[in-house]
Amino acid sequence: MESVTMVTFPVESQAYETFSHLKGDPVNASYTILQMVIVKNEDGVIVPKDGFDSGTDTTDDTWMGGLLGAAVGILGGPVGILLGGGVGLLAGSLVDDSNAEDDTSLIAYCSRSLLPGQTAVIALVQEDDTADFDTQFEGMDCAIMHWDAAEIADEVEQAEEVQAQLAKEAHDKLRAQRRADRHEAIEKKREEIKQKFEDFKKKF
Repeated sequence: MESVTMVTFPVESQAYETFSHLKGDPVNASYTILQMVIVKNEDGVIVPKDGFDSGTDTTDDTWMGGLLGAAVGILGGPVGILLGGGVGLLAGSLVDDSNAEDDTSLIAYCSRSLLPGQTAVIALVQEDDTADFDTQFEGMDCAIMHWDAAEIADEVEQAEEVQAQLAKEAHDKLRAQRRADRHEAIEKKREEIKQKFEDFKKKF
C-alpha cells in the first residue's frame, strides 16, 4: 500500500536526525520512500526546510516537483493559512469549523496540529503494513499519522483548484477596488475643474 505519513516532533533535532536516517536507507525489505520533506511552523506559516526525492517525478531529483512539493506549496499558501485559522478543507471545498477536527485531510491536519515552532517529517511511502515504517520511530517522542496516498493526491489537486480560485477572486477584487479608487479621484478632479469655472464666472 502507498501512504503519506506525517511524523511530528516537538524536538527539532529529532526530526532532522530521523530525516537523515531515512534518507540514507530509502529502499529496503520493509518499505520504500519515494519522497520526503521536513516542514516547520514558523510564526504560523508552514515552510519547507529540507527534502528528498527519488527522481521518478522530476528530471532533476527536486522533491518540490512531486506530490509532497505540491502539498507543501498548499500548506504555505493562502489555503493552508486559512486552514490554520480553523477553516476546514475537506472533499475539495471550504467548510465550517464543525469539520475542523476531521483528520482525514493531510492539509487540514497539518495546518491545525503542527504548532508554532514544531517540526514534522512527511513521507510518501510504500509498505505492506504501516507498522513496518512506524518501527523507525520507536522510543521517540512523536505523533504519527497515515493517509492513503491516492486520496492525498486528489486532495492536493482539489486544493490547488481552490487556491487558484481564491487568487482569481482576490485579483478581481483588487482590480475592482482600483477602478473604484480611480472613479473617486476622477470625480474629485471633475468638481475641482467645475469650481474653477464657477470662480471665474463670478468675476463678471
